[in-house]
Amino acid sequence: APKGEQVLVLGLHACGGLTDVILEMARRSRAAFLCCGCCFVKNQALRSQAYGPDLQSTVLNDPTEEYEGVFMKLAQIGELTDPHEESQEQQRLAAHTLAALRLERFLNSQTQTPQPPNTVETQPPSPGGWRVGILSFDLALSHRNLVLAGIPA
Repeated sequence: APKGEQVLVLGLHACGGLTDVILEMARRSRAAFLCCGCCFVKNQALRSQAYGPDLQSTVLNDPTEEYEGVFMKLAQIGELTDPHEESQEQQRLAAHTLAALRLERFLNSQTQTPQPPNTVETQPPSPGGWRVGILSFDLALSHRNLVLAGIPA
């Protein structure tokens, strides 16, 4: 963006790996972002394109292959549509965990040093200079109600 102008990368209904592409685009351009994903298992090839195959997870302390395996298991739980209350709670917990993992990876893709995710409120700026958090809106509007938010510090 030209000097003095502010940019916002906005993703609505960002299916699966498209969320990761949006986050990476925001990181590379140092633009604020808001991204509301929907499904979790679609467009998985975009995930490795966004972050590269060698990035490791500091949350799970596992190689990317294992990280992606855990991510996909959580994604499958996040896709549950069972109307039972217990299943809905599992879906919400999985979705929130996936959001936290995405933000953890977002922060680590710029610093390559561990940055603990904060899944409830925004966290102080990381060494790479970002404030990130998970926002939500009323479940009555959508069960995919989490919004990943970030602003360069």
